[in-house]
Amino acid sequence: MGKPLRIVAVVLALGLAISWAYRIATPILTAQQIKTIALREAEYLGPGSVVTQAVLYPADQVRRSTGEPETNFRTSGCINGLPLPTFLCPTRSIWVVRTHTPGRGNYDQFFDANTGQPALP
Repeated sequence: MGKPLRIVAVVLALGLAISWAYRIATPILTAQQIKTIALREAEYLGPGSVVTQAVLYPADQVRRSTGEPETNFRTSGCINGLPLPTFLCPTRSIWVVRTHTPGRGNYDQFFDANTGQPALP
């Protein structure tokens, strides 16, 4: 009975180590890279979209471009699919990109700083 528990503990520790290594070793995207991604995402709103601001925030300090705190993000940096509690995973940084589309106004887009994928609240 003790041996299976040790195996499970080792597997969980290994999974946690891989999750941290993945998040720490993945490079953070540059402002230019994230602006390009944001403009590609904004294409569905209409032509002429421009990025007016891109700011990188640590996951626990994300703010909208208006300065309001944004606290609704799942800040877990776990690899998708790993069923680990969020406190065991490294936090992720978030790019906040303010985009303007003529006729539609300004809006904020949120992106994972490592992957460029939209960050989900």
